[in-house]
Amino acid sequence: MEFRKKLNYWITAALLILFGVLFIVVGTKTNNQKVIDTLDIIFGVLFLLEGSALILVSILIHKKFVSALSLAGALALSLGIYTFIESFIVKILAVILDFIPYLLIVVGSLMVLQALITYFLGKKKSLPLFIVQLVYGAIILTFGILGITVFKELDTKFIILGVILCVYATYIIVGSFMPEALVVVVNKKEPEEAEVIETTLNDNEATANDQE
Repeated sequence: MEFRKKLNYWITAALLILFGVLFIVVGTKTNNQKVIDTLDIIFGVLFLLEGSALILVSILIHKKFVSALSLAGALALSLGIYTFIESFIVKILAVILDFIPYLLIVVGSLMVLQALITYFLGKKKSLPLFIVQLVYGAIILTFGILGITVFKELDTKFIILGVILCVYATYIIVGSFMPEALVVVVNKKEPEEAEVIETTLNDNEATANDQE
């Protein structure tokens, strides 16, 4: 994998770890009003910046006051203003956190299934790849199940989400050194086979030209 692609993976992982730690801190201090106010400020500013940027791009670059970009920008801008006025980020996150465990169960199951199919039915078997996908899939699946059955308190769900983000960040880092862990290539043709197909097509084109 090229260094630039690895760097993108590492930056993504670092951001996930940053947000993971943030959610863990919030989970340990959900009753702290200062933390909630800080979250509102952070997300409010992010929404305002994103919304303003989208509207400016729509007007200055696309020369349109009303477009998909400007409408998305208006929505983000409105959310930013609403966040500052109503302080609703924690409420929204609470709704999202109720949904997250179900998402984790689906994603974890898919990762385990992918590991099993790739290893037992794939042509190229890789034990390290099988272990990585199986372990991370099992961890995510387990957290999803626990999120529904055991961890029902809001502060605990914040902590679980933070831990999952950090775990997924490590998966991305591992994937930067083992690209096949992130992307599975199906039915990839061998170079020799591709050359034969290309030669056959060229011969067919030459024959057709001669007949004309």
